[in-house]
Amino acid sequence: MNRKILLSATALVIGASAAALPASAADKFDRTDVRQAKQAARIQQGIRSGQLTRYEVAKLQAQQAHIRHLEKKAERDGRISPAERARIEHAQDRASRSIYAEKHDNDARNHRFGKRRWFGRWSRHDHGKRGWF
Repeated sequence: MNRKILLSATALVIGASAAALPASAADKFDRTDVRQAKQAARIQQGIRSGQLTRYEVAKLQAQQAHIRHLEKKAERDGRISPAERARIEHAQDRASRSIYAEKHDNDARNHRFGKRRWFGRWSRHDHGKRGWF
């Protein structure tokens, strides 16, 4: 419920901001910004639920920063070309897949090493130097 409220409030703020700006500046507030807000909310939810380790969060936030850099670079000349928009959307697609993959892998935030380490076999009952530790 809170996520829906947050996303709808974000969309309203972005929509209201875009309506108040001239047409050229309103291009900035398009679906890429809404998508960035949704991806940030997904990362925050992963932090709260413990699905993401601090290393995964750092990696995902670096991807989001890269996307913001691409947007700023594209907006320098006053408009975003179709090629620039495609590049930004491709980067967002990759980031979205990364968020999903990191949230659904089996890494535990409170695990001793931040990530489980693999030393050979899948058996947890192998008391030698193989298996999860």
